[in-house]
Amino acid sequence: RTHQKLLAYLLDPTQGHEQGNLFLAPFLDNVTKRSGVSLPPPDAIWMVFQGKANIDVRLWHPDSRQSVVIEVKWRANEHRAGQLYSYWRLEKDRARSPRVPAVYLTRFGTDPDYDVPEADRDDFQKDVVLVSYKDDIAGLLCRALPEIGAPRVREIIRQYLEVLTEQRN
Repeated sequence: RTHQKLLAYLLDPTQGHEQGNLFLAPFLDNVTKRSGVSLPPPDAIWMVFQGKANIDVRLWHPDSRQSVVIEVKWRANEHRAGQLYSYWRLEKDRARSPRVPAVYLTRFGTDPDYDVPEADRDDFQKDVVLVSYKDDIAGLLCRALPEIGAPRVREIIRQYLEVLTEQRN
């Protein structure tokens, strides 16, 4: 749960890290590029929920009714069958949106379980975005490091990068 809590904290531009959208902007850009879903700009309107309805992290933009669901798996074998699909389906129904990016965040960008109902299979596969801690999150944090103004946040990110670096193998 530490990884999802830290991710939610960093992605929320209104949190006490005082970095605004420094982390949210490149994350949303990555999701947009990989999913093809045009997302609203990374402004303070984005809301970040952690652990609500069992969704690890949910990004919600109320003005546009756009959302992104993020399933965080440090060990990819920790998931239950259809878990990402059920979160995607729930959010698609809630947001009434034709496309909802479903980010599957694992250490190495592992594929989720694609055992989903035939009627949703193509749409779900289009919306799945594979993200890895090893390359994507570590890269995002490394690129943000020089821009982080708050010393305590910079130190937290440095220490977290050490954890991610140790886990690359």
